[in-house]
Amino acid sequence: MVGLETEIAGALVEGSVTFLLQKIDAIATREWNLKQINRMKVQDIGRELGSIEALLQADSKEDPDHQYAVWIQQVRDQANAIEDVLDRVRLAEGSVWWGLKMRYSTEELIQEINTSLQNIQRTRERYHSMRSTSTHTGYSTYFPVRAAPLFTGDVDTVGIEEPRNQLVSWALEPRQRLEVMFVVGMAGLGKTTLVNSVYERVKQHFDCHVWITASKSKNKLDVLCTLLVEGFGCSITQRADKVAQARNLRKFLHNKRYVIVVDDLWEKNVWESIKLVLPDDGNNSRIIITTRRGDIANSCRDDDSIHIHKLQPLSWENAKQLFHTKAFSKNGGCPSGLEEISKSILHKCDGLPLGIIEIGKLLSRKAQTAYEWDKLHNSLESELRSSGGLSNMMSALSASYEDLPYHLKYCFLYLSMFPENKPVKRRRLIRLWIAEGFVREERGKTLEEVGKST
Repeated sequence: MVGLETEIAGALVEGSVTFLLQKIDAIATREWNLKQINRMKVQDIGRELGSIEALLQADSKEDPDHQYAVWIQQVRDQANAIEDVLDRVRLAEGSVWWGLKMRYSTEELIQEINTSLQNIQRTRERYHSMRSTSTHTGYSTYFPVRAAPLFTGDVDTVGIEEPRNQLVSWALEPRQRLEVMFVVGMAGLGKTTLVNSVYERVKQHFDCHVWITASKSKNKLDVLCTLLVEGFGCSITQRADKVAQARNLRKFLHNKRYVIVVDDLWEKNVWESIKLVLPDDGNNSRIIITTRRGDIANSCRDDDSIHIHKLQPLSWENAKQLFHTKAFSKNGGCPSGLEEISKSILHKCDGLPLGIIEIGKLLSRKAQTAYEWDKLHNSLESELRSSGGLSNMMSALSASYEDLPYHLKYCFLYLSMFPENKPVKRRRLIRLWIAEGFVREERGKTLEEVGKST
């Protein structure tokens, strides 16, 4: 299995290709003094890159493999070469002397790049054809780490007692109307764990209840089907459209007090499609939504019936308790020789329950010696990259990165240029983003204003 490096490399290359397409468009359409032959050759490169961009977008929906990694490297090399050639073209057009000196070499380079891009595209298309005939459809055997709280009960609920009690009180308080609670936080903070604990405590007080996982793979129709068939046992025709399903759902819930959990919401339109069909009959019904997208929660807060609970990292004491429970399962106490290294590892987790649990479980399988723990402490980064003990954690965390548009992926990864745990001046960072071309123009705003809102 190819690691996260290949997935990130693919996302970066896709961003590079899209960025180059914009640059090619700018040169071909705005550089009025560009010679016609060079304009046509630049446009040829744009057409080839457009085909490769489509392949990259198709590949992003599949599991990466070794051949994909090799192909990504080929595209990356050509992207760098194209950027160099575009700079040469613009320089040659702006100077007679440079134009004479570089004319032939530039045209030859463009031709070589076009040929190479065509070969790269044919290679990937041939591989796609082979893969489609050799693979079979079926359900994935991967069990996401984020779903574990649905089956482990209250085992890992350290530090959530206070927010859990607040949400239980909110869910059961009589207010004679439908109310919605968004539970918002980054991946690994324990949103699913918290809401599952609340759900198990309140569901018996409602006429009907259902838990559905939205996730990226679900569209509006999928979610409605899940609510009807899996949640409430309704029967629907095989080709029932969204309107028919919405009517069935609304009819079923009429005059009922219900609680619905929508876990892992990524798209605002999915929630809006559900919201439209949920009746408000004054029966104290409740909707709880977990999402790492704070922008969705804020944009949906259009009246006082919609609330937002922002989940916070664990306090130091709660984090230490959870870590000791996982790492020292026998008695939960830390041996004297491991106290300092335990503190150092715990600081790296920064109160993130998923990190604390996964690293603690990994350490519980190691010998309780300073040498073994120090070795793992120094290799945490490689553990995250590999398919080893912490790969599940990285899979959960990387979904937020993958959801970013390409230009924000660049902005995010640019932060790795700065020392860890050191403050970065905002204005300097924004200006560096602008200099690198990561900030896109928006009408009516300066680049710095766009960068501040990024």
